[in-house]
Amino acid sequence: MIEEDIAAGKKPFFVNAMGGSTVLGSFDDFVAISAICKKHNIWFHVDGCWAGSLAWGEKSKHLFKGVELADSVSINPHKGFGVP
Repeated sequence: MIEEDIAAGKKPFFVNAMGGSTVLGSFDDFVAISAICKKHNIWFHVDGCWAGSLAWGEKSKHLFKGVELADSVSINPHKGFGVP
């Protein structure tokens, strides 16, 4: 889709990856998405608002493999850490 947009004269600037979706808890492949973003010079963001706190868990941190490759990450402490 990025290449199609570029061919159509558009300039994609942002890719949002899921770090635990609200409904299904799905996680994207951060390593693969990062490679695509780097190839096209596109900002790479990981939305970890719902499940971002799992990145600190020994049993769940594997779900965040490659998150360090993102340009930005969002985490909502009130959802996973119990912060008001």
